[in-house]
Amino acid sequence: MSVEECVEKMEDVPENNSYTAIVDKEIYRQVGHFKKVIDAMVGDELDSMDDYINFILKIGMQKMLMDVLPDDEALQMTMVAMFEDNPEYLCEFVSKVLKDGKNEKVEGKKSEWINAYG
Repeated sequence: MSVEECVEKMEDVPENNSYTAIVDKEIYRQVGHFKKVIDAMVGDELDSMDDYINFILKIGMQKMLMDVLPDDEALQMTMVAMFEDNPEYLCEFVSKVLKDGKNEKVEGKKSEWINAYG
C-alpha cells in the first residue's frame, strides 16, 4: 500500500479515532506475553490489548527512528519530538536522507530490520 493510500484511509477514520489493523496470530500471542514486561516497566496494567499494541507501536516507531539517526541524544530527542508533531515532514526528510547517502550504522540497521521481519 502506498503512503498516499494509507493517508487516504486515515481520512476515513471513525470519530473514535481508531483504525483496525490485522495482527498476525503469533504477534498477538507474543504481545499477550510481552504485556507483563510493559506492566513491570509502567507499574500498572493498561486497559486493553489494543492499548498494549498502540504502546508497542509508539515506542517501536520512536526506537526505529533513533536507529537511523546519528548517535547524538539531543538530536535524536529533537527528531522524535518533530516526528510526534509532524510525522509526514520528518519521515519524508529522513527517508530522502537515507536514500541519498550511505552510512555504516544505517546499512547495519537495514540488515537487522530485514532479518527481523524475515
